[in-house]
Amino acid sequence: MSKFLHHVVSETKDGFTLMLGNIPHLCFFKKISLVADADGLRLLLGSKGASGFKCCYQCSNVITGEKNLAGHEHMRSTRVSNFQAQTPSNLKAICAHLSSIEGKKVVAEAEKLLGWHLAEMKASFLQDPLLEQVIQLSDVLHDPMHCWVANGVVNQELGLWYTALLDTNSLNLRHLWEYVSRCWKPAHGEASMKKLFSPKKWVYGRDYRGEASETLDVLPLVVAFCLEVLNGSGHGLQQEIRSLRALLDVVTTWTWCKTRQCHDPPMDMTAASNNLLACQVKHLELFKSCYGQNMVRPKHHFSLHVGPQMKRKGWLKDCFPVERRHRWYKQHIAPNWKRLSCFAESALFEMIHLDLNQEQIHSLEPCLHGRQIPMDPSIGICEKNAMLAHGVTAKGSMYTHGDYFQLNEQQAFRVEAAAAADGKYILLGKKLDVCHHTNHVITKWTPPNSKGALWVLPLEKILRAKRICYHRVEKMNPKISFLYLFADARGKKDCKLHEHPARPKIYENIVKQVSIVITWLSIPHKSSKS
Repeated sequence: MSKFLHHVVSETKDGFTLMLGNIPHLCFFKKISLVADADGLRLLLGSKGASGFKCCYQCSNVITGEKNLAGHEHMRSTRVSNFQAQTPSNLKAICAHLSSIEGKKVVAEAEKLLGWHLAEMKASFLQDPLLEQVIQLSDVLHDPMHCWVANGVVNQELGLWYTALLDTNSLNLRHLWEYVSRCWKPAHGEASMKKLFSPKKWVYGRDYRGEASETLDVLPLVVAFCLEVLNGSGHGLQQEIRSLRALLDVVTTWTWCKTRQCHDPPMDMTAASNNLLACQVKHLELFKSCYGQNMVRPKHHFSLHVGPQMKRKGWLKDCFPVERRHRWYKQHIAPNWKRLSCFAESALFEMIHLDLNQEQIHSLEPCLHGRQIPMDPSIGICEKNAMLAHGVTAKGSMYTHGDYFQLNEQQAFRVEAAAAADGKYILLGKKLDVCHHTNHVITKWTPPNSKGALWVLPLEKILRAKRICYHRVEKMNPKISFLYLFADARGKKDCKLHEHPARPKIYENIVKQVSIVITWLSIPHKSSKS
């Protein structure tokens, strides 16, 4: 990594050209930030990670094991204000101390106690004086995805919850799947939902084995099962349910911060960071009281740095985009090549071929999606030369016919169509009003009384809304229910709808009347093209 960074810095010291539209801009690197999982950071920095007595490279006083040391905090601690940040001067002192020790066994013991490998530490970019202007220890960041949903905290707790379910009840995975399949309908593709509940992913005494995106998808469904089947019905598991609900607040606050950071007006990073940290502290305390302190893993502590990282940097990134490429490589490319002599060239060629042939979004600017037809200007919704389509793509996400969005605590929106004229984009759809909040996770909504009315929503407003990825239709009672996940976005009413009473005749076959109860279960928002 040190050699790679040297190459990047030397090649760009005089700047590099970046085309924005048709205008060239001369750009320079001021800072380089590195986001990776715990194993990657351990190898890049020379840290011993969880195998060291001091497990966290960002803290100088966080320890593992069962001993208590004055002035130190255990990795299970939630006293975040007591964590002392590691400094470059302290790292140099550690390196000098380890270099002065003689004897392999003595050096190995000192490395374990201090939490750093001497040889790897000397070779890392942190000890390179030529790179200290562009990257420092504070620029090396924990990846939220690996902390929570890629063999992370969520996977562990889902496995613990499932094990407790089997130990204390006659319920099993079949009952969980029957509830989900009968009560919830995903926004797109029911086959993908069935994969979440494969027996291979749910094993007694083991973590949930789903991939990161699957773990994000399955968490709200499990919480809904807890609230509607287990909660208050004599099945027990009340502590487990409280801990799982608190974990859901953590994950949805993280994803809300991730999707909200690029919108206008800009997000208050300090308030968002503090809110995320408060949710984490609450969850960790509930987790320890439920499963015991010995079940706390280093990733619980590592994740406590995500909020301060976001506050310090002013943005929040994760490894979802690159992990998708790793998955494609491991599943479709690596197994097909047996000749190791040309493996690198062949694999690279296959990856390039994939990039050239797959559908890509080349711009974050909005554009209509699907078949387009002219809109009758006499309708009065848009100006002349307006085009109508099933949906619109903007900032890497698709907003299309049949999608549901929660705009604020009082209003929701079902997309029926999208229209564009003179560079302006709007969504046409149905407005839904809140009926009542059942438990701050599942909410019920009532469709509008104005029969046939369309509502107009500017595209920039839907970008701030919460996408509903699961819903259900209740035919017995004309109301709508949501699974409310975004704990940090409650009560925000910055999305306003404008009613258009006339229903466009040209679009009569697309517009569908919402006249029955729907229950919505939203999941953490994931951009289709991050």
